[in-house]
Amino acid sequence: MKRRLFFLFAALLPLVLGAHPLMGREFRVGLMPAKESLPFYAEERYGIFKKHGVELVIVPFRSALERDSAYEAGKIDGSISDIVAVALLVKGGRNIRIMRTIAKPRKGYPVFTVLKTGRATASKQIAISFNTVIEYATDRMLEKQKMGSVLKKTEIKSVPLRVQLLTEGKIGYATLAEPLATFAGMKGAQRTYTDEGVRGSHVVFVARGDLGDGFLKSLAVAFDEICTRANKEKALLKEVLWAKLSLPVELKDAYHLPDLSIKELPARQDVNDVLSWMQQRGLIKESIPYEKLVFR
Repeated sequence: MKRRLFFLFAALLPLVLGAHPLMGREFRVGLMPAKESLPFYAEERYGIFKKHGVELVIVPFRSALERDSAYEAGKIDGSISDIVAVALLVKGGRNIRIMRTIAKPRKGYPVFTVLKTGRATASKQIAISFNTVIEYATDRMLEKQKMGSVLKKTEIKSVPLRVQLLTEGKIGYATLAEPLATFAGMKGAQRTYTDEGVRGSHVVFVARGDLGDGFLKSLAVAFDEICTRANKEKALLKEVLWAKLSLPVELKDAYHLPDLSIKELPARQDVNDVLSWMQQRGLIKESIPYEKLVFR
């Protein structure tokens, strides 16, 4: 009897071990109240990450500062982010890798837009957040339009406050991400410049580099699959996004979700342009190798 049980256990052991990945390894992803969080909220409907052995846990944040502090405290394993934020984390000794580009500027679908208030004001101040991708994109847009010496940058970290000051005419200009740029336009603000053509104006999916190449590859495959599926059902998932982010109801019909990028990474030139800007700003002393920032 014992002999038969031994052989039965030996036969079942590979199946037990083989099933282990299906139990799912926890991955805590930090999400901002941004449209690029859609692939992760779509997991509730599709279960694609789980199919690839990833148990997704969503950790919401209201600001980039909160999100990046969570990496320091070991509270998250990945997030939606940008090249500037990743470079600052790597400079600080964190092992963070860009897994995929979620969104970048395309014709008719900017990531960031400079808007002018629709109210009468002589203000030449432009509201941004310093030392962020928003400042990088703003600088590149103003350089292109030769407006860098005309508008004076002022820091308004709170995005809702930025929108409010702009639409009330208490500040002349502001840089906003979509879909809030569209919302500000509905309230009378005028689009002046977009980040179309700005190389490093990417929203990216990032993860801790010490999670292991095998697990990171599973993350990338799952992400590509869920983005492909989401692009086919944008109308349905728009309802999910609006509910999760509590976006203005009147904005839902006015804003059209762009396609999510599939199997795309920031090009070396995109990353280098951001790093060059960061060096000029004194945010980093020397450039960071592309391979240290991007998982391939």
